[in-house]
Amino acid sequence: MDECFDTSLIVLRFLASAFPGELEWMNSRIKVYHSHFNNKRRVWCVKWYYWLCLSEMPEALSIPEIRFYKDEILGQLSRITFLSKGHDKNTYTMLYYIARNCLSRLPEKESEASRISGGRHPPYFRLIW
Repeated sequence: MDECFDTSLIVLRFLASAFPGELEWMNSRIKVYHSHFNNKRRVWCVKWYYWLCLSEMPEALSIPEIRFYKDEILGQLSRITFLSKGHDKNTYTMLYYIARNCLSRLPEKESEASRISGGRHPPYFRLIW
C-alpha cells in the first residue's frame, strides 16, 4: 500500500497541474491521503509534499484543507525560520516557501504572513550545478 499511497500524492499533484477541473478525482486522492496517512509512521517529507500539492490545487479543494492544517503549518513555518541557519539551508528554504505558498491561498494571508516572518525572509536558495 505504501507505493500506492506515495503514487497517489504524485497523481494528485499531476491532476492539479494538468487537469484542474477534475475536482472529483482530486478529492478521491485527498480522501486516500486522509484515510492512509496515519496507518503507519511516515517520514516528514510526505506531509510537506501533500502541502505542496495543496498550494497548487484549485481553491475549492485546497482552502478547506489548508485551513485544517493552518495551525500546524504556522508552527512549522516559525520553526523553519529559526532552523534555517544550519547546514541544510536549501531544504529549509524550500519548506519555508511551501508553507508560505499554502498560507497565501487563505484570505487572511496578509496578517498571518507578516506576523510569522516579521518581514524577514529565509536565506536565498542557492543552486548547485
